[in-house]
Amino acid sequence: MDRSKAPLCVRLAAGYLVLIATVCILPLAFPAPFDRPSMREVVIDAAAIIVCLVVGVGLVASRRWAWAPGVVIAALVLATMLPLLLAPDRWAIPIINLMVSVFVVIPAAAGLATLFWPHTLRWLRGSRNTA
Repeated sequence: MDRSKAPLCVRLAAGYLVLIATVCILPLAFPAPFDRPSMREVVIDAAAIIVCLVVGVGLVASRRWAWAPGVVIAALVLATMLPLLLAPDRWAIPIINLMVSVFVVIPAAAGLATLFWPHTLRWLRGSRNTA
């Protein structure tokens, strides 16, 4: 492994973050006519999307500064989505729980685990000993 490049699993997880952030742009650009968000909601969502895009691109480009914000994003996603997933009233529509699990919670948990993987920590420290 080239020590200047992040491990492949980190770059793949970051690529998924970029993909999800890019998909989240669509409801902001083309809101449903019956569900117009307030300007405050649009600004908050846009700021979150921009942060996710910048951090995701930073990790894909193997920038070490993006590691800490990546950990924060993954932890925030888990902290906000896991309680919703486990709420008993959410089980009325099981497909929503499945979609949240598959597309949000599992990738966030895998991304968080990837960011603390020994190879990733070695890359973060810039260690020459990668074996």
